[in-house]
Amino acid sequence: MRYGILEMTASVEGDDIEAAAKDDFTGLVRAVGPAFGKVAELSGIDQLAVECVLAADFIKAVEARMRRFREDDREGFTTERVGGVVAAKNLSQAEDDSKVAIVFDASMWAGIDGAARARKAAIMAHEVAHPVMTRVRRISGALEGVVFPSVTLTEVARSNARIDWDEFRAEAIADLVLQGMTTVTEPEGESRSLPLAEISLSGYVEQAKAQLGTAYPAWADRVQTYREWKMTLDEMWFSTLRDLGEMRTLLAMTLGCLGLDSNEPIDPAVSALPAYQLYFGEPWEAYIAAIRRLPIITTPTDHRDVEREILEAGEASFKQALHSLGLTADDLPDRHSEVHVTGPQRI
Repeated sequence: MRYGILEMTASVEGDDIEAAAKDDFTGLVRAVGPAFGKVAELSGIDQLAVECVLAADFIKAVEARMRRFREDDREGFTTERVGGVVAAKNLSQAEDDSKVAIVFDASMWAGIDGAARARKAAIMAHEVAHPVMTRVRRISGALEGVVFPSVTLTEVARSNARIDWDEFRAEAIADLVLQGMTTVTEPEGESRSLPLAEISLSGYVEQAKAQLGTAYPAWADRVQTYREWKMTLDEMWFSTLRDLGEMRTLLAMTLGCLGLDSNEPIDPAVSALPAYQLYFGEPWEAYIAAIRRLPIITTPTDHRDVEREILEAGEASFKQALHSLGLTADDLPDRHSEVHVTGPQRI
């Protein structure tokens, strides 16, 4: 299936996937194709091939397509994340990101019944947005000099800012696509478009409340546990980076699902939590403000400058969160970080 410069294919892996699920999956790939053909055109990319795979064995299908950075990089893929589990995974299949596989978990796909087909469309649209953004970034040269995987604090902070920007944008683009292809009939009989926030926002907010509700004092306690010699530095440091990064991604998606034109702040039930005030607050909100002010759909010509501004705000807010936890780090020439630990802030 070709939509301008965008080529999309749909395939199924696994004999036990029901025929109805296969047909529904293939139909949704076709349904979102024209919209993303237009997004690809607006983005100014030259070529992009996206293979959408519905896999019965999700982890196996993902790991078969993963690109490893080093010979010793053999950590297995897991689906658990802060706030939920992964339903799909983008995997670049070419050095220039011109070919991407998106693997969808068939067990979760089949578990979404026909009445919630809009949710499937939203998942599909979110995932298909990523290859377009990734291809633009690669062509723009924004990744020149960027080393993978991220190791130093600055590398990790900027990588996280890049990831969360993309997750925000994928949700905002999915909202546009969803409203263009789905309708809701009101009790009075009138039809209207269905915004993504209507099916996703409440779930995101509940996840954020639950996760941030335990992040304080748990994150601060973990730092203090290291200070009392009851935990190794590596265990404390890397688990903190992971938890903070995943929490930021959840909040980025929460705000992204509100759509392109929204300036709505995070739900007050979230912003009132001690963990939000300590580790997010104004620095995080400045990062989100930059995302909302700058273009959501970029081109190879303007992307590098836009990303530079986004990463500056994202890096600053990430490091400020760590500072509130009593953590700072100096990046060393050998691509390691010298971590400094003091007492975490408390409320």
